[in-house]
Amino acid sequence: MAPTQYLAPDDRNERGLLRWKYGSQAEQTLHLREGDTVQLGRETDNNIVLSSMHVSRHHAVLVWRGEAFALSDLGSINGTQINGEHVTQPRILQEGDVIQMYDVEIVYQVFKKEALRTNASREENKTYVVLPSTPQPNLTVSAGPQEGLNIPLHTGKMIIGRATAKDNWEIALQDRSISRPHAQLEQAVDGSFVLTDLGSVNGTLVNSSNIAEPTELRDGDVIVLGETSLLFRAK
Repeated sequence: MAPTQYLAPDDRNERGLLRWKYGSQAEQTLHLREGDTVQLGRETDNNIVLSSMHVSRHHAVLVWRGEAFALSDLGSINGTQINGEHVTQPRILQEGDVIQMYDVEIVYQVFKKEALRTNASREENKTYVVLPSTPQPNLTVSAGPQEGLNIPLHTGKMIIGRATAKDNWEIALQDRSISRPHAQLEQAVDGSFVLTDLGSVNGTLVNSSNIAEPTELRDGDVIVLGETSLLFRAK
């Protein structure tokens, strides 16, 4: 497993730690700051890369939600558990929670400055989530027929619908349970993205909740259309 790069701390407050060990490798630690979004999975584009064959390519995501971190499963094949309970909707993490992804266990700890002062060497080589210098909003198919597909987002309106020979949606997904069209994604004047269901048969879910009106997306939101799960990244 490969952690994220080493990066000097910025001015955001640290809020938590993730600790994990897999196989014969040494224990690894990731320091979490306000605003971080952490992707976990087998693919190398994740923040935490887990080499277990039982972990999905894009397995789970951890997001900062104002006062705490919340964990969501990304439609993984083997599922995600916290303290032995399956994660079926975003779950706020508490001190000492154990995240289980089949044969991988990750422990979450609330950040405590007092504990860190006892070991000054840790302050010098801490691993952080690396923020891209030129953020590109995108959707990643984390589960479904096109798993692994990355979809860059652009300005204007983008219609999402089932891929067919006749239709020419901006975002065409090969999923028979998706309507024609299904939803609309539009970038607002302030740069945010707003998702609207277009009267689809099976509905549109954001973080496990059906949306009945236009919904502004946040970094790390999980969208479900039919049998397809998509991870929204604003940065």
